[in-house]
Amino acid sequence: NPWAAALVVIGALLVAFDSLISKTQKLTATEQLSLDLNKRIADSTAEKTTKIKNLVTAINDENTAEEKKKRLLEQLIALDPAMLSGLTQKNLKTAEGEQIIRSYIKAMEDAVKAEALFSMQVDVEKKIRSLELEAKSYDKLWKSYNEGVKGLGKAIWDSSKNMLGFGPIADWEKLQEEMKEAKAMRDELQKEAKQSINTPQSPDDKP
Repeated sequence: NPWAAALVVIGALLVAFDSLISKTQKLTATEQLSLDLNKRIADSTAEKTTKIKNLVTAINDENTAEEKKKRLLEQLIALDPAMLSGLTQKNLKTAEGEQIIRSYIKAMEDAVKAEALFSMQVDVEKKIRSLELEAKSYDKLWKSYNEGVKGLGKAIWDSSKNMLGFGPIADWEKLQEEMKEAKAMRDELQKEAKQSINTPQSPDDKP
């Protein structure tokens, strides 16, 4: 059943998320984006997917009274009449009904993903702008630093610059790393958004 498969996937995604965040190794931008998107999709669709599962189970239960089955079917269709109006008590037990539900779940996940991508793109652009402004605050520091060591030669300058525990220099190095990670994430978001737009719909996803 599509709703059962969806619940298994959601559970697996949440377990994978908890497992990954407990590890100490640093994730790449691609891995982090995949993790964030999957968690958002799982968190946003779990409740409705569970509701669908419960409604379908009750409707297909032979012990459920006929009048109640009709009311439950109405509740199911009301989740999205445009996509679920083709459901009947009869086809809920067939591939036809399963395909309608599968298409609805896929559309729901795609909508969450599109919204998440947009939100994440806005956030990462804000972060990059903030980091760029912060980086400018170090201009005077580097000017003074360069003037102070100019007479000591490039070798000593480079050696001093790379001492990451050296006060403001360490902060600057950390800032540059954050900037690099934010820009890498922006690139991944743009790539994922473009791929989502260009990915053709599978025949199996069509209602």
